[in-house]
This record gives sequence, C-alpha cells and structure tokens, in this order.
Amino acid sequence: MLADLHAGPASPDDAVRGTDDDAAVSRMSAVETGYLVDPYALAFVRGASGHAGFRRPPGGAAFPVPQTHGHRRSPLINRGTYARITAFDGVLAAFTAAAVEGEVVQVLSLGAGTDTRFFRFKESAPNAVWREPGRIKYFEVDFAETVMKKIGAMRKHRGIQAILPGVKFDAKTTTYANDEYALFAGDLRDWDAVVARLATLGFDASRPTLVMAECVLVYVDPANRVTSLLSWLAANLADVAVARYDHIGPDDAFGRMMVHNLRERGVELPGLHAVPSAAAHADRLTEAGFKRAEAWDMNRVWRDAVPAEEKERIAKLEMLDEVEELQLLLAHYCFSVGAKGPRGTAVVYAVMSNPATA
Repeated sequence: MLADLHAGPASPDDAVRGTDDDAAVSRMSAVETGYLVDPYALAFVRGASGHAGFRRPPGGAAFPVPQTHGHRRSPLINRGTYARITAFDGVLAAFTAAAVEGEVVQVLSLGAGTDTRFFRFKESAPNAVWREPGRIKYFEVDFAETVMKKIGAMRKHRGIQAILPGVKFDAKTTTYANDEYALFAGDLRDWDAVVARLATLGFDASRPTLVMAECVLVYVDPANRVTSLLSWLAANLADVAVARYDHIGPDDAFGRMMVHNLRERGVELPGLHAVPSAAAHADRLTEAGFKRAEAWDMNRVWRDAVPAEEKERIAKLEMLDEVEELQLLLAHYCFSVGAKGPRGTAVVYAVMSNPATA
C-alpha cells in the first residue's frame, strides 16, 4: 500500500507509474503467501522468475501459485493488499450479479495499471454476465507507457490470450481490444479526450456502468479535475456506481510521515487535502450528483466486509505481530462508493450495507 519506488524518477508522472510496479509486487506477495488466488499475478511483476507450483492454504483447496523469489512483503502489507483487492472484487461481483437477464453492463477502470481483475473474473465466471458472451464491456485506461508494458506482458501469456479471442493491437492509438475488453492509453487530466476515445471503443452511457478508481484519483493534479470527472460521471451515465480507494488522514503524525515518505520518493498526493477523511469522500460523491454514497476507512472494510471464516483462514497464513500498526495503516486509506440508478445502488447496498459477521 505504501510505495517503495525505484530511485530517481525522471518526472512526477514516472513516480506515479512506479506505484503500479509496487502494487504488482504486493499483489504477487499476497498470492504467494496464500491470501489471494491470482494465476495472472506473476505475468506483471517486472523481473520475476519462477514457476507455477501448488500450495494448499489452511482450510482451502489447492490452487496454482506462481513461486517467486525476492517479492515477499510484510504481513502488514499483505493484509492491506488483501483488503484492498477484496473490496474491489466485491464491488465488481455485486455489480455484475445485479444485471437482469440478457442485460449488457460496462466496467471502466481508471488508472488500471497491471490489474488482473478482468482475467480472473472471466476465468472464474461467478455469474451469467461473465459466462455469456457479449454481456460485459470492460474498459481500462492508463498512461501510454503503462499500457504498452501491460500489452507486452499480456501478449506473452497464453492464458490471457485464450481469454481474449480476436484481440487486436492498434499502435496508432495504443489500444488492445476485442469485443469484451479494451485497454487504451489516456490521461485522466484530459478527461474530454478519454471520453472521446471511449466513444470510439463502444462505450455506451445508457448502459449500467461500474467505474473503479483504485488508488489513482489522489494523484490527479489539480484536485478540482477529480470533481469535474466525478460530476461528469453522475451527470452523463444513467445507472452508475463509482468505487474508489485513496489515502486519507494527512494531518496526524502518521499521515504527515506518510506524505513525507512518498514525497521523498517523488510521489505527490495533490488530492489528499481536498478529501482528507472518509466523511469527506462521501460528501464529495454526493456533491458530484450521486444519489447514495458510503465511505469507510479500511479498518471498517476489514471488520464489516470480510466474512468471519475468511478472517480465520487469513489468521493462519502468517504471524502478525504489528496489530496496532496495521490498524493505524488501514485508518489512513479509504474505500468509497457513490451510486445512482438501480444497478449502481444495488452495489452500495450489497457491499456496504450488509456487514459480515465479525
């Protein structure tokens, strides 16, 4: 969750792009330790070596786990990574499960980086949207450099190629797409250009749409561009849910140290002070035009959205001595969802109004 960036970034954008490398390593660590199941994680870890082996988590079935060396993160980071990925997986599962028979739904992932969610859901096919051809339109946008790196990894992975029949690469627009999936280059600071590109790829504002922004909008400068982006989504999409995850709490001792450490590595958080708390995130979504909004810090996500049996399974994976430190870390990250329309509102209700048994 906290960035361990490569030294000497050439620009602020390079530093932000570097956070995706860190996220990929953290995801790989959580998979290797047994927190998560992701057979595609290794493909996006720069410089990874190893092979797919099998591990049986306590109380769970065997699943393929890519074996790597030198990418193990602390239990604290593994727990945080698990909570973050599980929260977004829950939103995506709830959104697609809410679709009526035959309905086509859309997902737009902003600053998607090397995220593997589309491939994992296509493989596991948890509901009809994922099983029936043509029911999902999944769009991912990120910096051109990140997109090209992801395309390179995807083209080398047989499993991903099998999930993307007929996929084509357009070098002029830095796009990799088929009938269900489109990865394209764009800069969220130029939202009009992103919208124009989405239109050419078949994005339809009348369809139910889930927008995911996983630790990305806090980097957008100036912060008022995020307000404009959120307002556009609420005004132009008929049935929509927006899920975002970002840093919060910049003004206490931990928050100040967090900001300082990131700045030392070249990473700025221009959006942090504009929405410094979970309540501020909920207010921003409401002010942007969403009819319902909920925002939790990640401690509450862990407490209320992770089932008791999962907590028990995770407790057996590795020893966690830094319980108070974990709680402090999770208190400085926020998961928020804003919605309007029946499908969007169903997401908020399913994920954030039905607490798991503690």
